[in-house]
This record gives sequence, C-alpha cells and structure tokens, in this order.
Amino acid sequence: SEGGKQPMSYKDYWICFNGEVYNFDEIKKELIDLGHQFKSTSDTEVVLHAYDQWGRDCLGKFIGMFAFIIINTKTNKILNLFLDAQIVEFDAAENTISAYRRDLIGYIDWLYKNKNSVLEVKRETIEDYIIACTKAGLAVSTRARKLSAIKKFYSFSYDENWITSNPTLKIKTPSRQKLLPKTLTTLEVNKLLKFAGDTGQTHNERLRNNCMMQILYATGMRVTELVSLPVSAVLGNPNMILVKGKGRKERMVPLNTLSQKLITDWLPVRDKINKLY
Repeated sequence: SEGGKQPMSYKDYWICFNGEVYNFDEIKKELIDLGHQFKSTSDTEVVLHAYDQWGRDCLGKFIGMFAFIIINTKTNKILNLFLDAQIVEFDAAENTISAYRRDLIGYIDWLYKNKNSVLEVKRETIEDYIIACTKAGLAVSTRARKLSAIKKFYSFSYDENWITSNPTLKIKTPSRQKLLPKTLTTLEVNKLLKFAGDTGQTHNERLRNNCMMQILYATGMRVTELVSLPVSAVLGNPNMILVKGKGRKERMVPLNTLSQKLITDWLPVRDKINKLY
C-alpha cells in the first residue's frame, strides 16, 4: 500500500521489512490500547511500533514469515562517533572496539526496552541495569567490563557537550574476586613441551609446533601476540624481539638459546613451504 512504503520511519527508528506478520492486527490493537497511533494499515508499521514498545522481546509476539532490520539513526550516529574517537585518540585495538560496541548495544537495547533515552538517563537507571546484569547471572568481570564501556561512553558524551552531567561519576565498579594465578608443575611443563614437539602429521608440522611452544614458554607471550608476530621480528637470530600487545603497546621480550635455535631451523622450512604455494 502507499502507506507501507519503505524504508519506513517512526521517532528515531527506520525499518526495512520483508515478509508477513499474520497476527499483526491483534498486535496493532494491543499497541493502540497502549497509546500508539498508526498512519497506515501496513504490518511494517506495526513491527516498528512493536519494537519501540517492547524492544527485542517483540519478536516473541510475531507469527509469520519475515525478515527485517531496524536502525536507531540517532543512537547509531553517536555510538559510531564514540567508537571512532576510541580508535583515533586512544589507538584502541579491534577487539576492544568490538567489545565496546557489543556491550553498549546491549545496554542501549535495555534502555529502550525500559523506555529510557541513552542521553537522558540518571545514575539510578544505570545502576538498575547493572543489577539486571547481576540477576541474569553475569560474572563480576563481565559486569565490570560492561560498566567500564558505559563510563567511557558517558565521559565522551560529556566532553562532547551531548549531556550536561556525567551520570556514571559516582557509580562504583563491581569488585572483582582476586584469585591467585594457576601454575603448572615442572613435570607438567616438560610434558607440554614434549607433546608439542611430538604433535603433527609431518616432520615440518612437528618442527613448527615445537618452535611455537618453545617461544611461548621462553617469552611469556600471549597466543594472539605470537600468531600475529611478523616474520621480520625474528630474522637475524635476535636475542630480543619486539612484541605488540594489548592496546597496541609494544615491549621487548628475550629469547632463550633453544627458542633461537628452533627459529633458525624453522624459517628455511617455512620459506620452502611458501614457495610451493
């Protein structure tokens, strides 16, 4: 119908919808009782209003075959501006940006579900969200990470004059349980190193696995740091290698004699394999 043209908007939401919601008339009546007003007879408009009323929970009310995407243009814009700033100003890593985006989208969804605007919240509302995370069974570390993202977002919003006060200033971060790190015995370490050297279908695979495990053991590097380490970092049989870690911070780590020898043995084999492909 003319009134069902897409993309369709309502408040700050825009929707593109395909398919059919069979029971949209029933949902429409329920929404009208809740104060919603409609301009068309389209099920697309009903879906849009249902999302505004119930958030993601609206999916449980729909019967039909459909697919749609809804974007909050205002929220999407300010969220992207915040994330871009973290990259440009703080050189935030890709994983960090992904975590911020995921945590903030979850928080914003909760706000809209509970009829709150992201730039018009009070301290108590944010504390209610953390309580809801606790009731959902999220670990202390997860709640602390989510709150950290929220605090950074509102600090940025305040600096950009989007809000007149920062609602997170007096919110305490959930205290994390301090646990002693678990360690391996000398016997367990030796078994692990031997297993790495014995694992692989070919001699070259075993050489590679042994080399990687010995480097991890010698340097204390994270696995992600090792697999992203450029070959140029270990050329020339160095005693120290430059490693880029979390937050793209760089540090120098030492190599022991065995790891140096294994690197020297592995690199020519690696070059031959690469030439074959």
